[in-house]
Amino acid sequence: MKHLHLLLFLPFLAGLWQCNSAKTSIRPKQFSYKQRIVNDGKVFNSTLEVLPGKAVEWKKDGTGKWYPHIIDGKGTVVKIQKDMNLEKPLPDSGVSYMLYFELPGKIVSHTYRDAELKKIKAFTGFMAFHPESGYRPATKGSIRVKVNRKKQSVILDVQLKGKDAEKLNGSYTIGFETGN
Repeated sequence: MKHLHLLLFLPFLAGLWQCNSAKTSIRPKQFSYKQRIVNDGKVFNSTLEVLPGKAVEWKKDGTGKWYPHIIDGKGTVVKIQKDMNLEKPLPDSGVSYMLYFELPGKIVSHTYRDAELKKIKAFTGFMAFHPESGYRPATKGSIRVKVNRKKQSVILDVQLKGKDAEKLNGSYTIGFETGN
């Protein structure tokens, strides 16, 4: 009879544990951050944009070049852009490097490597007055997503390989809110 109380109490504890684990979903905060650095006559601008509740679709234009199309969705689109220009710009002297990818609706710590970059629709872009400008699928390297619940942040460690993709490598932090 004494053990019967314990057996009745165990399902209650299991249900309580499941309720607590469901409360910790992560919702990234929407924001845009821009930093400007002038060094040796060159101007560098870095931008990080976070778009929760969005998805990125990759389409081709009439010339066969890829371009991003942002739509409503369940994920979070992240855009990282680094621009370089001269302090006294010349016509067509600017260069931009971009990275777009889409985090899933439920963000968990994970490292997306090589072929897995396709799962998050990772594309890099090189924009300049140059015949090789345009977007390309990111296929080599990694994007590590590390959730830090204590600091309510997600750290994105980008380590891509390939032509111009390495200019986007670095560590980026985005904030989030927890809730149901």
